[in-house]
Formats: sequence, structure tokens, C-alpha cells
Amino acid sequence: MPDAIKVTDDASKNVLEITNKYEANLGDLEITKNVPEFNAASGKQTFVFSITAELDGETVYDGIESIDFENAGEKTVKLAEKIPVGAKVTVTEVYSGAAYELTVKGSQTAEILPPDEGTASVSFENRPSGEITEGYGVLNEYDYTGEEGWVHNVDKTDSAE
Repeated sequence: MPDAIKVTDDASKNVLEITNKYEANLGDLEITKNVPEFNAASGKQTFVFSITAELDGETVYDGIESIDFENAGEKTVKLAEKIPVGAKVTVTEVYSGAAYELTVKGSQTAEILPPDEGTASVSFENRPSGEITEGYGVLNEYDYTGEEGWVHNVDKTDSAE
């Protein structure tokens, strides 16, 4: 948080000191992916999720996450303290792997809880579609800076692995 700002009225030498003490109340979201059967012939598979959160009619979070699988199992990606408490989050699986199909609804919602009350969560499950398709997805992340425009964020790491 920045230091206090001092405003001085030169004529009367009055000083007004202002300190911003606002702290955002952010909560957590977990996205769990279950792949109970893995088609080894298709190789590594990537599942991609779009996450949007709204609070009081405004979009307060809009992001993409991915989870990679190289065998059957369950993995979770956690967005820790990134979304305001009370926001309604919609998570949509936008890419279901090259040879997989969803067994649950492709779009799910949750409400972000205060940290002392728990973690909001959604879960998805996929099974092999019967196709043998090699290849998997790639997640590219870009940050917008006013001076440089869109810059590729090469520091992005997959927290689900």
C-alpha cells in the first residue's frame, strides 16, 4: 500500500494527510478435473477453462487456466486470492482434450466465499471419446502494458502439475 499523501494549502499552510487503507477482500477458487480413464494412444491431453466472475453487474475477473494429463487421475488448479468475495463465477471448459468428451455440464457456477469460510469449487470429468487423436493444447498468456501493448508472458507456470 502506498505511503500517505500530503496536500498543502500554500496560502494558509494547512496540511491534509490522506492514507488509503482499502484492502480487497479476495477469495479462492478451485477447478478440479477428473479423468478416470486415460487413452494412452492419444498421448498428453490438455483441458482448458474460461473463468469469468461478476460482482454487482461488473466483470471483476476474466481468465483462462489449463490442466494437463499424461495418465488417468484427478488434478486441481487453485486461483488463490484472485477473485472478490461474493462474486458469481462461471467456469466453462472450452477445450476438452483432443480425444475426450465431457460427462458433466460444460459450464458451472460458484460464489466466492470469504477465506475463513472456505474455497469455492467446481469440478469437471471427461472420458475418452473413442477417437485416437494425437496432440494437445497450448496455453499462451499475454499481458497488456500501456507502453508496449500486448507482451507474451513467458513466466506463466501451470499450477496443476
